[in-house]
This record gives sequence, structure tokens and C-alpha cells, in this order.
Amino acid sequence: MQRPFLLAYLVLSLLFNSALGFPTALVPRGSSEGTSCNSIVNGCPNLDFNWHMNQQTIMQYTLDVTSVSWVQDNTYQITIHVKGKENIDLKYLWSLKIIGVTGPKGTVQLYGYNENTYLIDNPTDFTATFEVYATQDVNSCQVWMPDFQIQFEYLQDSAAQYASSWKWGTTSFALSTGCNNYDNQGHSQTDFPGFYWNIDDFVPPQLLSQSTTTSTSTSESSTTTSSTS
Repeated sequence: MQRPFLLAYLVLSLLFNSALGFPTALVPRGSSEGTSCNSIVNGCPNLDFNWHMNQQTIMQYTLDVTSVSWVQDNTYQITIHVKGKENIDLKYLWSLKIIGVTGPKGTVQLYGYNENTYLIDNPTDFTATFEVYATQDVNSCQVWMPDFQIQFEYLQDSAAQYASSWKWGTTSFALSTGCNNYDNQGHSQTDFPGFYWNIDDFVPPQLLSQSTTTSTSTSESSTTTSSTS
């Protein structure tokens, strides 16, 4: 007699948590939009990503992808965390934005006087969440994050008044992601690695099967048309 009561209690608890907007990071794989997972992989951990920054006298920064959520189709929402080797006060910053994004927005402005945008309060320790279009690799289940750049502009315009106390090298630069540009010594021309995740950890299985069926049907249709002609 206690089992129905316990089941009802669990269902009501889940509904209550959902209504309150509790985080969905532990949503099971079989659920629909908004599915999240922690299987985010650095695609090239052995490359030297400090080399390019050192060559350009740029203070070292690191980038991690802290979360990925499937939105729909090939659209994913990602959250990145960027951290500098040393802390730089916000007063030195004029503009900070993510550019070259393959997604609904090609540019994600995080801070800028001209744009009247002030979404971060520390240029050397911040997170940013935005959407990207990511496509599955044809030879595997891996979905690679498309590459982008983070553009920093220090000491520009009104921020130039603090130039006398600047001690962190180059003041305007763009840091890029990617695994495909390096020499035979492992020196990367990019500044951050590329990341990937497995599609079956994020996209509900029923949608994966629909995609496969559609792809197969399209292929068969093309073959039939070609044979007829």
C-alpha cells in the first residue's frame, strides 16, 4: 500500500523542482531540449598554447568549456570560463567581445563603452554563455565546438588615462581556439584548445534515429534518381 504513495510523492517532487526552475545539468540523456552533460573533452591537450601568447608578449590566459546543452538541431549552448595569469583591473578595459562565432550571433559583446554593454566585471576571470552551430564528425560520434576568437582592447579611448601603470604587455589582441594550427614541436598558433563532446551524450536517442532515417532516405532517393536518369 505504501508503493503507490511513494511513487506519487516522487512524481510531485520532480514537478515541484521543475516548476521552481532548478538546474537541469543532471537531466537524463533521453529527455528533450536543454539536455546537459559533463563529457566535454579537450581535443588537443598536448599542444603548447602559451607559445603564441609569449611570442606576441600577451599575458597568458586559459579557456575551459564548463557546460554544453543541446538546444535543437545542430544548435548547442556552451559556457566558457576564461582566466588570466594575473588580475587586471576593469578600469584598463575598453572592449571585450567574442568574434567569429558560428552561431545565431556572430559576435557576442561582453563589455564595451561604445556598445553600452557591461556584462562582466573582471576581464581576467569571467564566464560567457552563447549558442553555436556544431556539426557531428562524419567518421565518429564527436561534435566539435566551432572555433572563435576573444578580442581584448585595453587602454583604448578613455581607458588610455591609465597607461602609465599598465604592465601586462600587448594591449589589444585576439585569442583564438583550435587544434589544427601547430608546428612539429607542438607549438600552437592558437591560444586555446578546441573542444568536442559525444552527440549521443546530448541529443535524445529518438531524435538521433530520426536523423539517421532521414539521411538514409535522402541517400536512397538520390540513388534512385541517378539510376533513372
